[in-house]
Amino acid sequence: MNSKISKIKANSKVNVVFTDLFDTIIHRTVHPLYVYRIWAKLMIRELNISSSIIELYQIRISAIKTLTEDLSCKNVEIPYEVMVKEVFNRLQNSNKIEGVNFEKFLSYFTEADYLAEKGVQFINEDIVSGLKYLKEQGKRIFVVSDFHLPVTTIRRLLKYHGIEEIFEEVFISCEFEASKETGTLYPLVLKSTNSRAEETAMIGDDKVNDYLNPTSQGIFAQHLKHRKHKFRNKRNLFGSVHNEFEKICKKTENACRKSDYPFSEYIIHFYFFTERLYEECRRKNINDLFFLAREGHYLKELFDKYQELNVIFEKDRINTHYLKASRHSAMQVSLEPIEKEQFGPLRKKYDKMSTRDFLAAFKIPEEVMVKICSEVGVDIDEVIANYISSDTLKALRKNELLIEYYDKHRIEQKKSFDAYLNSFGVDFKEEGICVVDVGWGGT
Repeated sequence: MNSKISKIKANSKVNVVFTDLFDTIIHRTVHPLYVYRIWAKLMIRELNISSSIIELYQIRISAIKTLTEDLSCKNVEIPYEVMVKEVFNRLQNSNKIEGVNFEKFLSYFTEADYLAEKGVQFINEDIVSGLKYLKEQGKRIFVVSDFHLPVTTIRRLLKYHGIEEIFEEVFISCEFEASKETGTLYPLVLKSTNSRAEETAMIGDDKVNDYLNPTSQGIFAQHLKHRKHKFRNKRNLFGSVHNEFEKICKKTENACRKSDYPFSEYIIHFYFFTERLYEECRRKNINDLFFLAREGHYLKELFDKYQELNVIFEKDRINTHYLKASRHSAMQVSLEPIEKEQFGPLRKKYDKMSTRDFLAAFKIPEEVMVKICSEVGVDIDEVIANYISSDTLKALRKNELLIEYYDKHRIEQKKSFDAYLNSFGVDFKEEGICVVDVGWGGT
């Protein structure tokens, strides 16, 4: 058992335990300020904010600094919604955000904060197991934290880590507009929990906030030094984001090269393609994506998985569809009447072809092809260079039997394709159609 927990256990007067949250119960894999950068990336992606990650990060930092001066308070004492409103106003005044009201902005802001924190956290098993033990011994356990997030978000984080039932209540400085740093939060929490200082213990990693200030008020305080975690936070302040990016890409690539799956290192490229595709869709308010051809099925699966892991709100998910349409089928539904049709795809694909090859492109039965060639007086199997511009095709364009079968084919193909498109339930006239394809030779 942790030595500080043991001291609290050994104090027979203590029946209430206050505990700090960050760097005590929960640790991060990155510096605390880096979490704001993750938040900025999420906000830009989801709300189409015309700002870089660094710029939005600095806007938030600047807003907090201004509010601490205007309100004459510590940054952790600023009410969360007041801070969000300040950031919102700055973005609006600088024309960096459009078409978003404050209620929507607040909901995305809050969710982005939660996701940014959740993605970099891990719990301190040693302290958590100690707190569980104290709770089993009948102690009342409360979170008391100087932090900028609202209680609802903190509870979600505790639930995410599976430890919410340890704590009877959560007290956060920004909700009380008071802090441990100034010592003003402790009397409020003592009153709210109906506790007396001499029967209360406090445990945390900050010497002033979690030890000296509560001790001065008669609380039995225990200071967790956590040198390893403090050193990690300081170390994470240094270095280059670009260097770290290159480092993780190389690490991933090297790991993939050693795997049992050939070319798996290309997943790096697929990831960035997928992320940029998602960002482009959000910028342009695209609700439906159609992934084309065989390769499109794989791209669709990657895009769906990306959304599963990254979308902030389920209602914002972009609908994905697999469009079973080849270049050949696309040519069929775009055919003009034969006197106008230029047969561009055939001209591009074949330098030479026979009349049989040409007629087969329109699903004309064998016996009908033979009859058409007989009426026109051409050899069905003669290979002709530059067929689309040939005299043979000029003659075929005037054949009534060919015109009949050609028109029937193109009209049926168009109707079938329209019915196929309508089966997706998308308003194409209003939204258009957005297609994702690897492009010619993409494989």
